[in-house]
Formats: sequence, structure tokens, C-alpha cells
Amino acid sequence: MKKIFTSVLGALLCVPVLAFAQTASTSQSSLNQLMVVATALEAQASSLQSGQPLACAVLFSMPVVHLHETVVLAWGSVGAIDPEVSSTSQSMWAPHGLSTLSFDKLGTWKYSFTFYSQSGASTTCDALIKVVK
Repeated sequence: MKKIFTSVLGALLCVPVLAFAQTASTSQSSLNQLMVVATALEAQASSLQSGQPLACAVLFSMPVVHLHETVVLAWGSVGAIDPEVSSTSQSMWAPHGLSTLSFDKLGTWKYSFTFYSQSGASTTCDALIKVVK
């Protein structure tokens, strides 16, 4: 009886931990989706303001991170060719996406994304991140 009680009590104590892990996972997924939407909207706004059919945006979830800390890099574009759809595309990047990164060296790092349109026009967007101790 004592073993059963201990097992049930142990299981009940683990339930909040498992629920938190599921919530944290869902929250991270939601943050990632939000970042992709934000970069797409930023690219669209940039396109509308400049009157150009091709625009992009790139951003990090945090501008400053510590060594080995995880950060999300998101990008979005308007009018760019998707390299998975077109064999003639020069672009390496999908029109929208994200990547999770971690850095093992201090410094300021620049990520540049170049996108191409059907007409061959190109545009480049940059994002900077500073890695500290």
C-alpha cells in the first residue's frame, strides 16, 4: 500500500512539470510564428513605402545574447522567388522562415539575406546581433 501511495504521489507531483513543459513548448512555437509574421509584415510595409515590388526584413528575437544562449532569426520577403519552386532562382532563402541559433564566440555578427524577383531584381536585408559573456 505504501508503494502504491508513493507512486501515485510521485505521478501527481510530475503532472504540473509536464504541463509546464507543454506550455513552454507551445509558447516557443507561438513566438516563432509571430516572428515570421512580423518579418513578413515589415517587408510588406517596406515594399509599400518604397513603391518597389521586392522588399525584405530580417530580425533577431533579441539584439543582445549571452554565449550559448538560443536566439531566433526570422526573415520575410515580398515579391521574392522561392528557390524550392523555381529552378532559375538565385536565392538561397525561402521567402519566409526562421532559424534557431546559438553562438560560441563573442562579438557582433551580421546576417545578410539577398532575395531575387522574377525579373532578376535583388534586394538585401541585414540583421545584427551582439554576443556577450
